[in-house]
Amino acid sequence: MKLVVAIFSIFCNFLIVKELVGEPESYCQDDYFKCSNLKCVPFRFKCDNSNDCGDNSDESDCKEKDVTCLPDKFKCLNGLECIDRHWICDSHSDCSDSSDEKNCSYSRINITCINDEYTCQNKRCIPSGWLCDKNNDCGDNSDELNCHNKTLHTPECSDDLWKCHSGECIKSKWKCDFKDDCTDKSDEIGCDLLLCDHNNFKCKHGEQCLLPKYRCDGLVDCTDGSDEDDCDTVSEICTTNHFKCSDNKTCIDWKNVCDKKSDCPNGEDESNSCYINECEHYNGDCSHICTNLKIGYVCSCKPGYTLSNDGRTCEDINECEIHGSCHQICHNTNGSYYCSCAENYVMQLDKVSCKTNVEGWIYFANRRDIRKFSLSGHEYDIAVNGLEGAVSIDFDVHNNFIYWTDVVQETINRAIIGSNQMRPEVLVKNTHTSDGLAVDWLTGKLYWTDAGYKTIEVADLSGKNNADLVTIDLLEPRAISLDPFEGFIYWSDWGDSAVISRISMDGNKETRKSIVDKDIIWPNGLTLDLIQRKLYWICAKLKRLEVIDFNGKNRKLLRMLGEMHPFSLDGFQDQLYFSDWKISSIDSLSKYNLSQNFLPLKSGLFAPMDVKVFHPARQPLGVNPCDLNNTCSHLCLLGNDGKKRIISCKCPRGMYLNQTNCVGTPIIRTSINVLELTTQATTQATTQATTQATTQKSTQKNSQVTTRKVTQTTTQAPTQKKEKQSMSPAIKFEKLKDKNVLITFSLPDVRPTLKTRFLKYKAAKISDGSYLAIFLSILVVIVIVLIFILIRRRREQNKGQVMYYKDMSTTPLEEDFYIENEEIDEKANIIYQDV
Repeated sequence: MKLVVAIFSIFCNFLIVKELVGEPESYCQDDYFKCSNLKCVPFRFKCDNSNDCGDNSDESDCKEKDVTCLPDKFKCLNGLECIDRHWICDSHSDCSDSSDEKNCSYSRINITCINDEYTCQNKRCIPSGWLCDKNNDCGDNSDELNCHNKTLHTPECSDDLWKCHSGECIKSKWKCDFKDDCTDKSDEIGCDLLLCDHNNFKCKHGEQCLLPKYRCDGLVDCTDGSDEDDCDTVSEICTTNHFKCSDNKTCIDWKNVCDKKSDCPNGEDESNSCYINECEHYNGDCSHICTNLKIGYVCSCKPGYTLSNDGRTCEDINECEIHGSCHQICHNTNGSYYCSCAENYVMQLDKVSCKTNVEGWIYFANRRDIRKFSLSGHEYDIAVNGLEGAVSIDFDVHNNFIYWTDVVQETINRAIIGSNQMRPEVLVKNTHTSDGLAVDWLTGKLYWTDAGYKTIEVADLSGKNNADLVTIDLLEPRAISLDPFEGFIYWSDWGDSAVISRISMDGNKETRKSIVDKDIIWPNGLTLDLIQRKLYWICAKLKRLEVIDFNGKNRKLLRMLGEMHPFSLDGFQDQLYFSDWKISSIDSLSKYNLSQNFLPLKSGLFAPMDVKVFHPARQPLGVNPCDLNNTCSHLCLLGNDGKKRIISCKCPRGMYLNQTNCVGTPIIRTSINVLELTTQATTQATTQATTQATTQKSTQKNSQVTTRKVTQTTTQAPTQKKEKQSMSPAIKFEKLKDKNVLITFSLPDVRPTLKTRFLKYKAAKISDGSYLAIFLSILVVIVIVLIFILIRRRREQNKGQVMYYKDMSTTPLEEDFYIENEEIDEKANIIYQDV
């Protein structure tokens, strides 16, 4: 009987172990693929362009997995991709094997560039303003040929900037910072002495940089010993291979302890305590494990526990605070933990990662169009075509809408996904520089940042009821993401005081909080993991990918990005996706496998901007607390009072709230074409342009000036800013024919993101606009003459007094109001008014 019980017990234990660790290494279930490292993954993950095995064996020998393309598509030679037939022989490799550009006779291809574009020798079209700018924009360098007669103006740099040998201006502190900010890399030439990162310690001789933990640790690490100078005490614990002397300044090797030769200044390494076993008495008061040493003893803990500050007591390790312990939901237990998955996801055999069975898509803005490709990589197509300056995108997944901003047209638009018949719908007009866009899918709201107006704004998904949420302490707001389940907005600002912040979705300024404000310069892209409640961001200047909790704790550097110039970031499942301006590509990398290389998904693109994953799981359904607008007359917004999610009513710009009703007249931004000037910028480009010469051009190419005003008397125009602070567009008011006209001059810009990418495109149109300007000038002169004649006749009829300016820059003189009606100064510029 005992034998039967023993056998049954062994069998039960086997079942438990099998459930915990999965199938034996040498065997996988029928619907699973066995990796080279003996890991088992579902067969549907085979050849999906994702390294699920960890050794990439699920992505090897994939050529036999063929795909079937629709009749209007071109099948790449690798048999894995379908692309639009219009992309064949267009000088851009759209197939990963470049088969769409093979056997092309470009001289016979009928490619016509538009009026403001230059046709390269390889038939690629680029804006005319990019010619002879010392950047190879065509790819075959034909835009830089025959430029000997053209000279580029080399500007002087302001006091707080440093001038590169190539003429660009960069921030002085970027000189000798181990990063090439000048296109000719001259900012890193002649840096003889080592410059350490501000977090590290620089040895006095200037030839070594040490991590902070090596400073005053009792061990000499600098060759000159300066890391141990001016140290009050040694670190709390010497390394495990060393014995700490009583002077708290000296650590000696354990092999020199109890060797009958004093090495510590006070000789305590040879005391009477040698070879006494303290662990024999009450386990040395250790909670778990006591290890005897030559002198003294040390306590340690079992797996899943850590030693507390008293050096004896063991405490549970919260594995859920360790990045990557679980890929979605983590449950901590005493001495261990376990993982689970969110709704619509399936736990994988590793008991850590989760995947969904529904394939997703990646959409990205490409300036001229918005493109999409399946996560498996088998399909690649244009989602929205015929655009000018598409930058930021987002979705209303459940209603099948895509939204995007256009910084050339200065609009926010939408279209039905998959509909080729429906023309894009313009929702919001007269935006300025809308770099970031986010959809609240629970209540149906649209949020965006505007770096020109320096605002964070909101509207209905139809574009109506436009309201300003944040209008103060914004310099260069960029990326934006929403957490509608908690009621918070997260956004990045790459101004002089770069920061990642959050605020209640109703704009309550009392809830505003800085999440990251140190060691950050150009926070271009950010994305939220709503399941793990983590925020990921990329810094284009410091070349860092980092992650932090929503509350601003547990910041962790994940990857250094090398020479990349990332712009946008998004995440789905175990992967992160980002656009790179350096090589004009869309790339991916693992959130958790930090040894995995970057995987280029699409490269050789025209101008990759925002990238977003389209998948129902990205926008989990929930209760809409603003259903039926919750009695609000205009906007019902989610929010957070600092303790819980709430809802509140908000009014459009120009109106005020009376309980739940908005009173007043809404102010709608309008654009006026009173004056359009052109001015040659005196300083070359954005420093972001200097770090990626192949894609970003200088604001020197942007010689445009735009005019803008707001209906009624309002302060919604872009905020004035000194040139030396951020080199952002400045504004000024001028008196023109007794009308206040807001004139925005595009001055040199040190911004690291996108406006110059499109402004140089606009600048190429200036030559065409000059003809229009001449025509309008003649028309204005004719109108002025007619007005002058009419006023003259009216003056003679009414016999009234006249007020006139002696010139257009001075105010009226007192005597001007008491002249005789017949006295007219023919040399003055006169404006008559009835009195």
